[in-house]
Amino acid sequence: MTTYNFESVAVYAELGGALRLARGARAFVTDPTTGAPVDATQGAVVAPYVDADAAGDVTFTAESWPVRLTNGATYEDVWPVDAAGPAGTLTDAFVAAKVADTSPSLTRAALAARFAKLSHVVVGPSGDYATLAEVFTDYPTGYVNIELVSGDHTLASPISASAITNVIIRGQGLGSTTLTSTAGFINASNACNEWAIRDLSIIHAAGTNTDDGIVVDYPRRWSVERCSIEGFGGTSVWYKGGIHSRIEFNRIAAKDSTNTNGYAGIYISKSDGDIYATTICTTSNYIVTGKGYGVLAKNAAMSIFSGDIVEYCAVGMRFEQCTGELHTPYTESNYGNAIELFDSPLPCIGTFRTEPIVTWLSVTFADRYVTRVSRNWVNPGKALIYGGSAAGADATTSPSIRWGAGSPEGAQTAVVGSTWHRTDGGTDTTEYRKEAGTGNTGWVASESLNRIDLTAGSCWGNTGAPALSFLGAGGTARIPAWVLDAAAYEAVSGLVSIPTSWTTFNVDMWWSNVGAGAGDVMFRIDRGTITDGAAVPAVTSVSLAAIAAPAQNVMKVTRVLEGVAAVPGLLSLGILRAGPHAEDTLANDVGVAGFVLTKAS
Repeated sequence: MTTYNFESVAVYAELGGALRLARGARAFVTDPTTGAPVDATQGAVVAPYVDADAAGDVTFTAESWPVRLTNGATYEDVWPVDAAGPAGTLTDAFVAAKVADTSPSLTRAALAARFAKLSHVVVGPSGDYATLAEVFTDYPTGYVNIELVSGDHTLASPISASAITNVIIRGQGLGSTTLTSTAGFINASNACNEWAIRDLSIIHAAGTNTDDGIVVDYPRRWSVERCSIEGFGGTSVWYKGGIHSRIEFNRIAAKDSTNTNGYAGIYISKSDGDIYATTICTTSNYIVTGKGYGVLAKNAAMSIFSGDIVEYCAVGMRFEQCTGELHTPYTESNYGNAIELFDSPLPCIGTFRTEPIVTWLSVTFADRYVTRVSRNWVNPGKALIYGGSAAGADATTSPSIRWGAGSPEGAQTAVVGSTWHRTDGGTDTTEYRKEAGTGNTGWVASESLNRIDLTAGSCWGNTGAPALSFLGAGGTARIPAWVLDAAAYEAVSGLVSIPTSWTTFNVDMWWSNVGAGAGDVMFRIDRGTITDGAAVPAVTSVSLAAIAAPAQNVMKVTRVLEGVAAVPGLLSLGILRAGPHAEDTLANDVGVAGFVLTKAS
């Protein structure tokens, strides 16, 4: 079996977020491919581990190569002196040179690139670097935590990042660390993943411009948080596509310093490769005085926009072909307070202020996309506070559902199909439908089921020989009515179902005098309720006091029952004329046109 010699190998451990020599530490020896333990011979000890000396070095032999030395969460793959490692391997000589180098940043950069560990560097007076741009010379692939000290920093040109990952750029807080540029700040592309920009005041100081601040093409696990960003005449923070990335707790003045240009405070769009943004989250950003959009999102899927505040921008928020959730958006000003959802079935969760104009346009998604506005669930294009169509979305172009005090007639402009719910209405004056016109007229009150009509045509004769005929003659209206004889006992009856929502009800009879004479009429009202599974009941009869007949063909309404207890089931209702009764003094027939039952309670 061949024995391989590993001489003066430096062992490393993570300490304080950076790699350091593991002086006097133990490292376990394994096969890099299989993970199986490998026995190493160090002096008289043969074991699957080695112990570093006071300088952090180990010398040992093993019967295979390469081997992996692991100390805590840190590992390194090492090659023996008998076999050269692959190109770019961190050789013993290379490491020794770096450890001995007088520049600690070079050592950290080399180790960070080798072991994928974040190194911590400081930018500013007495720091590791004088400027932010210098850091990326030593860390061309990333893995660096960059701390900017308090005070003012300058950036001569935008940071152009490509394939740089795991970078943190952080200051000491708003108003404490200021980074001033005369162009953009960062333009990242080509898999620049896992960046965080925090606690900075970022200022474009070149006056009128159209520069973008932070632009990232397809960010993966990016965050821009707790920053103040101002002076950029393009877009302040722009995510092109991306996944699992956040923009939160920032203050953004979305315009240049001369108040000339400004496209958007936050802009979410497709990537340069035409890929949708997915799972992007904007949270509690404060965007002010923008020349364009506060928040603009196009083609963002499964994304959350939560608690963002936009004040005094030309347009508050606009979403185009976005899905996800919109939580409690806040926009304010006498102009630019619109929240626009175009082809965007975003559930809107929380309480909206009364000021924003919320509009839906060009809604083409399936019905399953339901939106919630405050406590109201709405379906885009079907049942909205303001409906949606390609032509527009407001009270003058699309059906609406609204409410307030007073009648809408002459007061509320709407299109046909709209409804108005009156907050101070009463019986039959609570709900209104727009049935005609495009202005503020054409509203009709919708009657609730507070009334039931039992007309002559729905009744039948049950005593004597009443005849179904007509009231009126010649050129007058012809009204169906049961004619009850003056010289006989004649009655008619009908059936009606009493609504379960009724507690008590009243009954009015509509009737008239068929002839030209005058006199009193004696009536008896008969009623009984038929219920499921019960025998047909006997009727309850109430004889009415004599009633003076109206003039010929003049309709009269007489209350025949009042405050009757409602019993669910079919009500049998009948009226009998007692013609031979001594108190019935009308020599003419009478005509009964029907009954009106009204809900009393």
